Amino acid sequence: MKPQIDASPLRKALLCLQKNSRRDFRFFRQFPRVPLRTILDIGAYHGEFADRVLRHHPVEKVFLFEPFVDSIAFLEQRYRAEPRCKVFPFALSDQSGSSTLRVLNNADSSSLLDPDSEAGDLLHKPFHAVQQTQIEVRRLDEVPGMSEIERFDIAKIDVQGAELKVLRGCGDLLQRIQSIYIEVNFCSLYKDGAVFCDTHTFLEQAGFKLGFMQEVRRNEEGVMIYANAFYFRPDLRA
Repeated sequence: MKPQIDASPLRKALLCLQKNSRRDFRFFRQFPRVPLRTILDIGAYHGEFADRVLRHHPVEKVFLFEPFVDSIAFLEQRYRAEPRCKVFPFALSDQSGSSTLRVLNNADSSSLLDPDSEAGDLLHKPFHAVQQTQIEVRRLDEVPGMSEIERFDIAKIDVQGAELKVLRGCGDLLQRIQSIYIEVNFCSLYKDGAVFCDTHTFLEQAGFKLGFMQEVRRNEEGVMIYANAFYFRPDLRA
């Protein structure tokens, strides 16, 4: 009698792979058909964006920036055996030093900025800080090794209202970034946080063009709250 093999784990793995492939196809179908080799993942959280890029592009290096302690531990464990990935345990901003991270009731909404007092009403759910912690922040152009890289194919920025701080902290390195996938807010969720018109104006003045938006979030009244926007340089090429 042939030994019985439990194929259920294999089937589950194949189903998971197929599910991820379908999601990734929908995610990348609007992106220019340009290979992504060097990636900045700013506000990496649990590495969802990095995983997608690693699955579908000839990646040479991914630099992940994440200040939240639990997420840092998760990322370091996740990419421990992946030599193309390097985790930086601090946040990017427009100055180097220390800052206060507001940890919100939903951890992935944590920010360097205070949540707006009316954000909870706008979102129709709790949106408030539950604790604060001191973290390290740095400008991208002051991170060791960054100035040696000639080209960044894409920068993904998801930093909960602090987008302009990150962009300003790029300094001259911004000219080396070919495209940007960034969360934009249409309503103010954080005090003194960037809203779409601020981010859009800054990026246009820096030579980027808006390509598309996806994953648009609206509240129950149909008000657009935030989305992810893709910006690129007109001369974008492989």
